[in-house]
Amino acid sequence: MGIIVGCDISRDWIDAECRAALAPYQTRFDNKARAIDRFARGLPPGSVVGMEATGQMHELLAHKLVECGHTVFVINPRWIRNYAKGIGVRGKSDRSDAALIARFVAAESGDLHPYQPPGSEQRELRKLLLRRRTVVKLKNATRQSLGREARALIEQFDHVLAAIERGIAALIGQQPDWHQLDRRLRSAPGVGPIVAAHLVQTLTRIPFQNADAFVAHTGLDPRSNDSGHKSGRRWLTHHGDAALRSMLYLVAMAACNRPEWQAIYQSNLRKGLSSTAAFVVIARKLARIAFRLFKSGELYDPARISGPQTA
Repeated sequence: MGIIVGCDISRDWIDAECRAALAPYQTRFDNKARAIDRFARGLPPGSVVGMEATGQMHELLAHKLVECGHTVFVINPRWIRNYAKGIGVRGKSDRSDAALIARFVAAESGDLHPYQPPGSEQRELRKLLLRRRTVVKLKNATRQSLGREARALIEQFDHVLAAIERGIAALIGQQPDWHQLDRRLRSAPGVGPIVAAHLVQTLTRIPFQNADAFVAHTGLDPRSNDSGHKSGRRWLTHHGDAALRSMLYLVAMAACNRPEWQAIYQSNLRKGLSSTAAFVVIARKLARIAFRLFKSGELYDPARISGPQTA
């Protein structure tokens, strides 16, 4: 492995810790295209660079580094926080965070997946989906804060949402593969155009090896808590795509209007699960179905639902 670099990204600048064998050093540069280009081209060929996922702030740096032939890892910030606790890091600053990311990459790069820049259509779809989510949050907050007085503002939010959703539909319609996948996904219960768009963006962006990997990406996978003879309570990992996770939960609630899914829901309630846990079981099963529809090219078939069981 060549030089290892950890980057801590903020809105205005980027701190980098370069763990060179002979002369390790730290640097700070502007989070702007020209400075990023100069940094990426100045690294030794084949450098390995880690950074946290930061919404969209990391994308310019990650894309330029890959373009220059470096290996890039975009890491879940929660992993970095937990790693810091595990090794006893007591302080926090931009520079120390960059050093921490470099140390994490040096130790764990064998189990990480290199970053692959999305295409222009992928970036545009992701941007529209994130923008829609932001507008929905603002709309809900405005309604809760102002009540009836917010009626005019709510109408404006609705106009903005309608424009975003038209853009999403047009973008998916322009890509034949996306359009066909969208049609298959929307044949599943509870999956509407926005949920299908989230699934299309994720399934076509990341090369998941199997359904388990896709479920893990949604954060709907249960985390074991066992020790010796003790079998502890399972909790969701909540790692990965929070927007997609919340969407799948809503899909699960809608799917329970169908008899076959209502039977699964009631079966899990009888086993002692709470209503929330029962919906999570269904959301996890629907995520597996979405992955199967993506891989098989088939439409949803209710006859293949295996009946009341936990997933």
